[in-house]
Amino acid sequence: MGANPSPSEAADGVVHRQLIEGHPDGVAILVGERIRYVNEAFRRIVGSGREDLTDTSFVDLLHPEDRPVVRDAIHTVLDGVTPPPSFTARIGREAETDVEVEILLYPTRLGDRPAAAVVLHDVTARLQAQELLRISELSYRQLFEGAPEAIYVQDENGAFLDVNQHAVEMYGYEKEFFIGRTPLELSAPERNDLETVGRLVAEAFEGTTHRFEFWGRRRDGTIFPKEVMVTPGTYFGRPVVVAFARDITERRALEAGLQHAQKLQAVGRLAGGVAHDFNNILQAITSHVDLALSG
Repeated sequence: MGANPSPSEAADGVVHRQLIEGHPDGVAILVGERIRYVNEAFRRIVGSGREDLTDTSFVDLLHPEDRPVVRDAIHTVLDGVTPPPSFTARIGREAETDVEVEILLYPTRLGDRPAAAVVLHDVTARLQAQELLRISELSYRQLFEGAPEAIYVQDENGAFLDVNQHAVEMYGYEKEFFIGRTPLELSAPERNDLETVGRLVAEAFEGTTHRFEFWGRRRDGTIFPKEVMVTPGTYFGRPVVVAFARDITERRALEAGLQHAQKLQAVGRLAGGVAHDFNNILQAITSHVDLALSG
């Protein structure tokens, strides 16, 4: 018969058991692939009672596609080889969707037999949150790229963090060209008050929305006017300035045409007035001439 544990050893065993029972992650002890012990968190994650789990195969709890990898990992640990890094697998619950868990394996002993300690960390909520974030980012990117205006995301110094496809098409540069640069490098020479532009961007970062016109220079050297609105925003949790811009070349051309037409109309009215006045004078002269001739 083996020696009975000392009081201190017995006390340590009680403490260890209490720690394992109170652990938020699921813990199981395996001999081979068979479950010999589970804590309350393991039972809760798996969705079965302890009696239902004792002496059952841990591998059988997993999704069929995940079983080969987990089985190999368990036997690697039982053979005394360095345990593999953590990995994820799916545990099925009756009438419920699979639960995603992160699995860690450690070598241990149960009496005089080699055993494996299994730690399960439920990552279902985390993976669902990651998927929602991925979908949200995809939706954001679709809206960002599909917007009818050029959009520039700028940091507190005015440097571009991101631009959309419309901005790329507006200037003719690849997207990579913009990143880290500032409006200074897109400005038409001597056409903009860059100090004022910088001040407006800084004020937008502090919460004030501004509108102004800016003369840009395309990659091919073409100079063009655009209307810009800068407003505070958030870019993946980071405070930024978001600038919306549209090319107003056509609008400027229409305005110039309208002004020219208005000038012609004014000239026409002036000419008509002059002709009317001249006609009145001519009639007076004609009348005096007629009087002189009749006398």
